[in-house]
Amino acid sequence: MLVRSIKCTVCGSHKVTEPKHMYIYCDYCGNWLGFDMKAAAKENITVFTRENMNSPEVQRYTALATESFNLGKALDVEGYKRTQLQFHETEFKIFPMRHGPKGKQSSFQKKYLNFYKAYYDEIVDEEFLRKRYVNPDEIYNPQELTYRFENGRTIYEFDDNFKKMIDAYVKYISDSVDRDSNLECMALHPEPAAIQSKEVLMDMSLQAFIQSYDLDIAEKIVEYLGMEEKFIEIDDVNLSDYPCIVCSETLQIPEGASTTLCENCGTLNELKNAMIKCHNCGASFDPKTNNACPYCETVFQKHGSVQDVIAESYQQTTPKTGNKKSFFKRLFVAKKH
Repeated sequence: MLVRSIKCTVCGSHKVTEPKHMYIYCDYCGNWLGFDMKAAAKENITVFTRENMNSPEVQRYTALATESFNLGKALDVEGYKRTQLQFHETEFKIFPMRHGPKGKQSSFQKKYLNFYKAYYDEIVDEEFLRKRYVNPDEIYNPQELTYRFENGRTIYEFDDNFKKMIDAYVKYISDSVDRDSNLECMALHPEPAAIQSKEVLMDMSLQAFIQSYDLDIAEKIVEYLGMEEKFIEIDDVNLSDYPCIVCSETLQIPEGASTTLCENCGTLNELKNAMIKCHNCGASFDPKTNNACPYCETVFQKHGSVQDVIAESYQQTTPKTGNKKSFFKRLFVAKKH
């Protein structure tokens, strides 16, 4: 099985199943592994449909984005920070899987909003807003690129100008990682793996950048950056079905896994003793005898709102296939299970 070389910083295992959502989790222990921008794009398409555009939450989301932009241009620091927090709060509602399945849990949302508040308090001032909204820094001038449109797709010429653009973005990503990894607020990030290694952050950011391009150009970027070693061939893994102890969703569990994250309800299932882990404090308990975590009283909610409808429409089930795909198709195109 050919996969992106996404290695868990906790248990050392490689990701072996296709990511379903933007946030990627370890198949063996449930640890956060990074981002998958193809999955994020799919959720965007599902949410911003003609039918959903009349949703009050979607309209509020777009209105807040506009308000945040205007406040940024006006150099209104406090107004900008306040609106950004409202924007992220609404983001949880219309993108139920943007922060992974744990994003459905109220305790996890609260942690993320606390992190966002600390993040904006630390980085946002008038100079920040001036650079982003008044006189924005240009990473690279896209007019220097050569491209054509073909069947609704943008086809880039992989020439020296395109390579200069890649170099500029690599430097920008590197500078951003250096800046963010040194922020005090990162200690509040709800996913501890996000701050463990600059190298991990750099790899995740570069792979997200590569995924924003079509297959043919993505292959050339990988070769130009010398990132071939970031993609590996591993043996096919035996998968078995396991029902989530909370929502009964059928989970595919690789042989040797001890804990798995249900990507439907966000529960961390402990496979050996039929327990779950609390997202807030990490304690293990039996949900059949406790409606909430007995240690911190976090309630595990079952949702019945419009965001669940969006989440269900986003999830797709496709039949398994044993057909092998070419090297880069298996890297960047969703595998069928």
